[in-house]
Amino acid sequence: MKNRITILALFLCIGFSALAQKNVNNYRYVVVPLKFDFLSEKDQYRLNTLTRHLFKQKGFEVLFDEEQFPEELDNDRCKALYVNVENEKAGLFATKINIKLNDCFGKKVFKTETGVSRKKDFKEAYTE
Repeated sequence: MKNRITILALFLCIGFSALAQKNVNNYRYVVVPLKFDFLSEKDQYRLNTLTRHLFKQKGFEVLFDEEQFPEELDNDRCKALYVNVENEKAGLFATKINIKLNDCFGKKVFKTETGVSRKKDFKEAYTE
């Protein structure tokens, strides 16, 4: 009898934790900044435009942070994910970046694996 109660409690805990998890697919909008923190100019190396394009291909409505938001998003900013691309410290001959998606409270919803490129030209390396 105790084993059945323990197993039932375990399944309930797993079920509730699965319901509480946030999923990238629960969001309709993605907001991309026009300038990432590690770059010195807006849309340098066209990295911001590329990020926007890739999210559009996956079916999201993508907006730059400086453009006018739809009324639905203007009323509730928590309906969007906010993109942050981070440049990791790499050796002399490598470029490493990851993409993080945060909710409106700054909590991490998703983080990609680190992308590594050995190209010397930053524009080519970030595109790769």
